[in-house]
Amino acid sequence: MKTMFYINLNPIAPLRAKPEEQAEMTSQLLFGEIFTETANFGNWLYVNNQTDGYGGWIDRKTAIAISEEEFEQFAAQTPIRIFKPTAECRVNGESIMLPAGSLIRNFNNESNAAKIQGNTYTFPPECLMKCGSKPPSDSLIADIARSFLNAPYLWGGKTIFGIDCSGLVQTAFGVCGINLPRDAAKQAETGETLPSLAKAQTADLAFFGVSTSLNDRNITHVGILLDNKTVIHSSGKVKIERIDDKGIASHKLKFIKRCRE
Repeated sequence: MKTMFYINLNPIAPLRAKPEEQAEMTSQLLFGEIFTETANFGNWLYVNNQTDGYGGWIDRKTAIAISEEEFEQFAAQTPIRIFKPTAECRVNGESIMLPAGSLIRNFNNESNAAKIQGNTYTFPPECLMKCGSKPPSDSLIADIARSFLNAPYLWGGKTIFGIDCSGLVQTAFGVCGINLPRDAAKQAETGETLPSLAKAQTADLAFFGVSTSLNDRNITHVGILLDNKTVIHSSGKVKIERIDDKGIASHKLKFIKRCRE
């Protein structure tokens, strides 16, 4: 089939495991994320998110078609992202609330606005972050993660209204210009493995499993270290807990990775 190109202009759009409303939500597309269609079934499209390659089913009516030229233009732009948990945007005079991690395409610095698909979106400048050529500071990543404190756990979620463990990691790093995979197991395949928790720094990632054996590579959970004694993660809700070489109360530590260089 011919490749079709789309942009999400909803605050969030659910990706589902099957082409039906009742199916499990496996992830979400945030405002401004672009994606391609690889299959379809009735009113459903199977799409791949350009940001992380993650696939899932989306309701056709929530997808805005764009040309291949627009897709390539958007993909080549320097990312502008919302870094506050939520930001009120104005679109053609009406209000829309957008979550952290939203991507702003065609952004005009002078007007703090973007023209997308014939609509003008105006953004509060204090909520925007432009990702530069230099890596973000460790403290910035940690601060973004802290802004999600007490957000409820939601499988497949990526926003302050519901977020899972790998969604917290992906969003906190993504806001700062570091694109990580969507799932904890894939995140664990990136970066540099550290020899011990004692060598860890702020914004290193702690990966957890059902066993502490290094031969068991099954990763079930991930969190962001605030230092080598505390971790912020989403389990029930986003919270900060003490961590040691064994892990935390509900998860056994497997290894530490540095994924931002």
